[in-house]
Amino acid sequence: MATSTPDKGRIKNDIHHLRQQTVELAALADRRIRITPEGAGGAHVQATSAPALINLPATDLMRQVRVLGMVLAQAAGLHTAPSMTALDLLAGLDRDEYAARLEAREDAWQIVRLIAEASESCERLLDPSPALMLVGSCPWCAAGIWLPDKPESRQLAWHRCASCGRSVDLSVVRQAQRMRLLASGYVGTASKLAATLCKCGYSAKRKTIGEWRRRGKLKSVGQTNGQPVYRLGDVLRLLT
Repeated sequence: MATSTPDKGRIKNDIHHLRQQTVELAALADRRIRITPEGAGGAHVQATSAPALINLPATDLMRQVRVLGMVLAQAAGLHTAPSMTALDLLAGLDRDEYAARLEAREDAWQIVRLIAEASESCERLLDPSPALMLVGSCPWCAAGIWLPDKPESRQLAWHRCASCGRSVDLSVVRQAQRMRLLASGYVGTASKLAATLCKCGYSAKRKTIGEWRRRGKLKSVGQTNGQPVYRLGDVLRLLT
């Protein structure tokens, strides 16, 4: 049975843990892949970089953590500025003074739950389970919608969001996810693209992507570590 208030230091420890996770999450959101574009005739030109495939869900989650940080800051009486990032907010809250204010509130257990949900979302992205796939984002609260990576999950029409509890039309979620992937500008090797698309619910295979290139249906945009890289949008269009 839960006590009337969380144990002393509980919220401080939880905020500190979420702050550490957010540092890793920020690194994922900023990750880029270095590529050597191919010029006319296949000649290599100056190396450049492009967003890595993990950026999209990591950036979404960073926004959600920032929203939570703003809510907690207001509840704790922490002065904020519009320019503050999720990391800025959590750094400010990761102090005994503000954690004690949150623990003293009547809704302290609700605060514990919100922090725990954010931490679980971070852990799911930082150490993803091979048994889950990311279908997209909840249109109500923007939380990631993860389902068991099984054929029947691809046929589901509705799902209750684990974060906000609302029923979500998965056809809308899948379409929105597809449009975001098409417009993302992300690139990757055939194996990375296949793995990522499979985790998003698409049946993609590395050999198929390579075969499309050999048949002239797909063009690489350059190389990374000697391997050809392709635009995610180009591969997705061929899949669907």
